[in-house]
Amino acid sequence: MGAMDCETDLLFEATGAAERKRVGGFEYAEGAYCGGTLIAAKSLMGMSNSAACAMAGILGFSPDAFIVQGTAGAHAEGLHRGDIVLAERFVNIGRYRSAHAAEGGGVHTDRWDPLNSELFMDGRVVKTLELRSDRFMLETAASAPYDGGRLVRGVHGSGDVWNNEADRIIQLRNIYGSDCEEMEGFAAAQICAAFGVPFLGIRIISNSALHEGEVFDEAYAAGCQRFVLEAARRILAL
Repeated sequence: MGAMDCETDLLFEATGAAERKRVGGFEYAEGAYCGGTLIAAKSLMGMSNSAACAMAGILGFSPDAFIVQGTAGAHAEGLHRGDIVLAERFVNIGRYRSAHAAEGGGVHTDRWDPLNSELFMDGRVVKTLELRSDRFMLETAASAPYDGGRLVRGVHGSGDVWNNEADRIIQLRNIYGSDCEEMEGFAAAQICAAFGVPFLGIRIISNSALHEGEVFDEAYAAGCQRFVLEAARRILAL
């Protein structure tokens, strides 16, 4: 699953499907791939779209595994455009509780504390700050070759936000430990966890406010899709 055309066009092509299926405005296609079945999905941007698309896809196609992928902005200074971050963990950087301040007391983002998300998992209601990718899928994807940049493991920070202020990005990294920022991952992972579907996040760095000139470039999304297809091939082979 990806959010935009530039994040999904190669995936839809790889299914070989002549037509796409629309459910609530979300697009899906299914086809044979490397001895198994590949389902491509386009969610549109944002956490609500991501959760709805993941749920409709799970109910409609009963996948054995789920990859949420696409572009991301860097939070770690060592990451540059073209680097890929495999999600060991997902955190919701748009979910927080602020400390009380009276009118005129200012806005103090350094005093905003992460707020647990609530989901039904393993037969009970769970409150958690993070969700973890499936270990088997993570290790298998990490074995895939990639020559477009660095291939690292890290934390995907998700939220209905697009941060371009370096100080805010540094603050988020200090609070959440996030390596990159995107707008769909945690929501999709939350739905997968609720339905017992193994999941993994794969993101390519398309921009960084921490490095001059590294503005958003959607062209990097193609490299992510090619890597995702190779990771999917390896997952299907085992």
